[in-house]
Amino acid sequence: MTFLTLLKLIIITLIMQLLPGWALLSLGGCWKRLKTLHRWILAYFLGMAFYPVLFYLTRLVLPRLQIGINKLILFLLLTLIFNLWQFRKSWKENIKFEKKDLFPAALFVLILVTRLIPAWQYPYPAWTDSLHHSIITKLVVLNGKLPDTMLPFDPASLKGYHLGLYSLTGSLSLLSNVAPHIALLYYSQITNALAGLAVFIFLDEKVGRIAALIGMVFVGLISFQPALYFNWGRFTQLASQTMLFPAALLVWMAIEPDSAHSLATSCQKKRPIVEIILAALLISGTALLHFRVAVFFLPLLGLIVLLTAFENKLSPKERKRVVLKTVLIALATIILTLPAIIPALQSFLAQEEVLADLLAESLPEKTVIPLSEHPYYQYEYSVFYDLGLTKIAGLFAAAGLLLGLLFKKTRTMALLTIVWVAVLAIEGNLYKLNIPKLAFVNMTGVMIIAYLPGSVGFGLLFESLKEIISRLVGPNQAWRNIQPVLYWVIAFIAMLFVTDRINTIEPYRHFMSYDDEKAMLWLKENTPANSIIAVNTQYWSGELFHGTDAGYWIPYFAERDTTTRSMMSVDAPDYAKVIQRNALVYALYSAGDEIVDTQALCDMDVTYLYSAKNTPFTNMDFNIEALKASPGVQLIYDQNGIQIFDLCTKTTELDTLQD
Repeated sequence: MTFLTLLKLIIITLIMQLLPGWALLSLGGCWKRLKTLHRWILAYFLGMAFYPVLFYLTRLVLPRLQIGINKLILFLLLTLIFNLWQFRKSWKENIKFEKKDLFPAALFVLILVTRLIPAWQYPYPAWTDSLHHSIITKLVVLNGKLPDTMLPFDPASLKGYHLGLYSLTGSLSLLSNVAPHIALLYYSQITNALAGLAVFIFLDEKVGRIAALIGMVFVGLISFQPALYFNWGRFTQLASQTMLFPAALLVWMAIEPDSAHSLATSCQKKRPIVEIILAALLISGTALLHFRVAVFFLPLLGLIVLLTAFENKLSPKERKRVVLKTVLIALATIILTLPAIIPALQSFLAQEEVLADLLAESLPEKTVIPLSEHPYYQYEYSVFYDLGLTKIAGLFAAAGLLLGLLFKKTRTMALLTIVWVAVLAIEGNLYKLNIPKLAFVNMTGVMIIAYLPGSVGFGLLFESLKEIISRLVGPNQAWRNIQPVLYWVIAFIAMLFVTDRINTIEPYRHFMSYDDEKAMLWLKENTPANSIIAVNTQYWSGELFHGTDAGYWIPYFAERDTTTRSMMSVDAPDYAKVIQRNALVYALYSAGDEIVDTQALCDMDVTYLYSAKNTPFTNMDFNIEALKASPGVQLIYDQNGIQIFDLCTKTTELDTLQD
């Protein structure tokens, strides 16, 4: 990885989303409604939403169509030509930034640097989810379309999984000619930085510049989330949550009455239908990136509609128009997401039955217990400070929401956010009803989204303080003298947290190393394609398990099956065998220094064992010396702290004798 490659990834990411985004924004000519900086931000997110919708629809309508590099380049050239035509007379208006726009632009660059440095230091995606993210990105690169399964890397079905992110990471990998896992890593880190701009445009439009700036600083630098997502590989959820506020803003703009703004008559005639389509596109993009985030998003959308429809100043006719436009947005969204909704619902309902069976199997008596007693749903409220917000950040955000209720300018946003947080808390506690089909998320899954309402609360805190100061010193000239001081305060706060965000690293979650990649390439070249490799493992919830070192990544780099597989394999047809194989591997830890009988593994077709360079984070590792001394086991690779064993040489000899 070189600096030029990094620069190429950034530039291509911007181009591949801004070009279609601007083309969409140009429709109807109503981009003039937005400030220049807001146009660019919204264009980016429109482009981001376009790819998931495009790839899903083409898979449905043209299932044999492959979107490779040539089609992507042609598409981008056509959007460039379209944009040049659309803005042939008005292009200068889209580069006339205000001086005050330099500050959020500088903040974005600063946040981006804090995201790129960790990716440079740890060049492989981290933790467990990253494995299937990388595999699916690779499948998109190889096949030019969204896959139905993870074959040949994993037999897991993808019919009920959100695949939107891979239309973006796969396209970036093709256009930049980098490995899929690298495209995934850097695209996700760029998206992580853009979470700040997403908050900025939402608060700048609906509250004010001070709230927008401090909200951006909160998400990008003050809060450890979403920076911590880098260590978790929660890239699909991150991308969806980053698009959430821009989508909410566009819905708000689309349904509000015409009296809320002034535009040319010709533009007003076209504006409603264009904004309805664009709002539906952003909602669809959010949903296709992560289905669960879409469920988090629905209450916020509903609250926005209610607040808009029941404004005091609206006439009955205007209220009807708000309802009509809301219905049209909903219908358009359903149409755009239909290729994913039906199989997702079918898979979700079936998967809940599989999960219920696994919950029962995880108990010695094979009895069914309430969901509240299962480890997946159990939590302590104190864990919120490790997963959501720190105590101090949470207190400041809560204070901002409460103060926001006191002022007319901030009251709507404060009320909206407080009610949204309450609904999110209800969603996180649905498991207490003991209805598996409603328990779509545990409470910790809700906690990790807290940075979004937290950013609003933090922004409202500063906006409320600004209102208090403005009333004390008076408006106009006195306020203009104080405003620069607030900007310097925001800049100072931002700089205080730069080092913290760069160092938001959990090293134990980063399994892979360059030496492991080399070993896996050797494994790919020197073992049969149908080999199954034993790798270090742990049980993380009942009988659910995952790998604990670089061996977990063998399916991606070596294209060989392992005893853990990916997190997606839980509903694979042969998962019962995977459970048995994993149990046999786990039993190796209790063997101590004694020689190991690997015949049971060989009988289950597990023929090799991989011990990675870095020690598993669980501190449970294979006993290399005991394996060396075991009959029928042969060390076939031993370099840079990595060992690969053939477990079944005795079985191979017997087969040879029989032949």
